[in-house]
Parts: sequence; C-alpha cells; structure tokens
Amino acid sequence: MKKLFYLFFLLAFTSCTINESDTPGPIGPPGPAGAPGHTNVVSTEPILLRNWTYNTQYRWFAADVNVPELTPDIVDAGLVMVYQQINGGQHPVWIPLPDTYGNVTTNYEFYDGGITIYTFNVDNTIPLAPGEKVIRIVVIPPGLKKANPNTNWHNFQEAKAVLKLAD
Repeated sequence: MKKLFYLFFLLAFTSCTINESDTPGPIGPPGPAGAPGHTNVVSTEPILLRNWTYNTQYRWFAADVNVPELTPDIVDAGLVMVYQQINGGQHPVWIPLPDTYGNVTTNYEFYDGGITIYTFNVDNTIPLAPGEKVIRIVVIPPGLKKANPNTNWHNFQEAKAVLKLAD
C-alpha cells in the first residue's frame, strides 16, 4: 500500500510540474569536455603471434599482447573476445578461444593492459611449439554488452555484424 501511495504521489507531482505551454529557453554554451571514456568497441587488426615462451612448470607456451584499451572497467564488467584464424586467404575463418583441437588447447586470459594466449596439451604432456598463430581481439565495453544481450559473442560473424566491424 505504501508503494502505491508513493506511485500516486510521484504521478501527481509530475503532472504539476509539466506545463505544455512552457517554451524551452535558449541553448547555453557547451559544457566542459567529460572524462575520456570507452564507449566504442575496439577490434584489433589480425595479430601474428610468433614469440612464445615455454613454461616448464605448467607445460604451456604463452604469448603476451599489449592491449592498452583493456582498462579496469572493461576487465570488471566488459567483454573481451579473442578469435583465432584457422583458414587464411580471401575468406578467413575465425573461431573463438578457448579452442581444443585433438590434444592441443589454446586459451587466453585478459587483465588491465593486456592479454596472454596459452597453448598446451590436454593430457599434460610436453607440447610442440605452436609456431605462428593469427588472432583478433575484440573489446566490448559494459554498456554495449548490456545493450546487446542476445548476441552470440562466440560467433565472430555475428559479433562483427552487431558491432559493425570491418573485415
């Protein structure tokens, strides 16, 4: 009952403050610039990974990528997708990470300022050096992620269409 009273009070107050005969006043000067934000999606060009470091303790190869657009806000509430190219040429095929093909898994972690790509064997045997891999990174701010709740971000073509990314 209390909530209903407040709803009626709010409606009555709103109807008293809106007057259709009011004319808008003049537009003032622009305000100061706001703090820099991350309202746009960041999509990298294809990145060629070839400098891998082997970790003997965990039996994985790792490659680090600097991504200055990865801020604490993105890490806490945004979305970071990494896609690996598995077929080049005029019509590249991009698959989302993590990916397991046979015994080899390629995975990633992201953090403020960068991403690390890992490749390792599922059965914990010593992996072969991964050679060259081509990836793309897509950084999606929290607001854009929330505005597109039904997007399958694991499908690069769907993400590319929603985000209007270039090939």
